[in-house]
Amino acid sequence: MNKGLIPTRYAKALFQYAQENNAENTVYQEVLQITKICETEKRIRAVLKNPLLAKQNKAQIIRAIAGENISPVFSRFIDVLIENERDNLLQRICLCYIDLYRKKNNIHLAKLTTVAALDPAAERRIVDLIKSVVGGTIETVSVISPELLGGFIVDVDSNRWDASLAGQLRRIKMEFSVNNQKR
Repeated sequence: MNKGLIPTRYAKALFQYAQENNAENTVYQEVLQITKICETEKRIRAVLKNPLLAKQNKAQIIRAIAGENISPVFSRFIDVLIENERDNLLQRICLCYIDLYRKKNNIHLAKLTTVAALDPAAERRIVDLIKSVVGGTIETVSVISPELLGGFIVDVDSNRWDASLAGQLRRIKMEFSVNNQKR
């Protein structure tokens, strides 16, 4: 996803500043928190885009969604964002930071789609299988999708492994169509 030049530059600056202060892991957790809240609470983005809201209020809002024990590194970064009037780009900057952090630490995001919630042991086996293929560390996001009918789908980076019943039926249908067209 193209997040833009300005968010990328701010994320790189934050990442470098966090590295210099040995706070990259802490900042990573804070940007994950902000990204999660911005995704679930659409009003936060609207508030940050509001030019009539005082800078001090915007800073307080960002600090509140970052968590109770905000790191000094991220707190200073919030001040820079507000000062430069880039607070409306907060979510995109956080997404860029997440990408930088994951790339540096060889972390892969795996989206695991199933019909129902998996028990922890089954999910662990799937994560271990993914880890053996892609290496590094795996962070999972679980999605429930009854349309799969059974099985699961795993998306990691640009790869997809479809072990769902719906996927198998789709492949059988396509094979059947191709074989019938040849006759």
